[in-house]
Amino acid sequence: VGLDFFLQMTELKAHEEMMTSNLLVEFHEGLGSAMFLSHQWLADHHPDPNHEQLRVFQDAMRNLMSGVTRVTLPVAAELLFGRLPCPTADDFKAKPIFVWYDYLCCPQGVSSTSARQRHAAIRSIPSYVTKCEYFVVLCPTVE
Repeated sequence: VGLDFFLQMTELKAHEEMMTSNLLVEFHEGLGSAMFLSHQWLADHHPDPNHEQLRVFQDAMRNLMSGVTRVTLPVAAELLFGRLPCPTADDFKAKPIFVWYDYLCCPQGVSSTSARQRHAAIRSIPSYVTKCEYFVVLCPTVE
């Protein structure tokens, strides 16, 4: 899904519902940049039942895009690798960004067909990651 849409979401809907509503985009590099969003599942049936992680991600991205917050490297990384360029607010706004989030992008149904499709999608995650310009690890403290 487009980052602009993702930032407006008030809840995370399963892949099937997103597909039925025509809200998913099949990404290719001509569309812009891709962002892989890694996160912790907080329940068996839903990754973020109270939408706490969603709000943390949305606030963080809004702050990054507005320049209120900026991406920095840990000191240890700079000592090992030197100063590396980090994405800026302008980078996040330069071209459209599309977010890959497993609950939205992998089938969630319980049927055998959904299970096969889900396993195929999960096996394809390394391929999805290689197409992403951004990799975000979302790990806020939530209950």
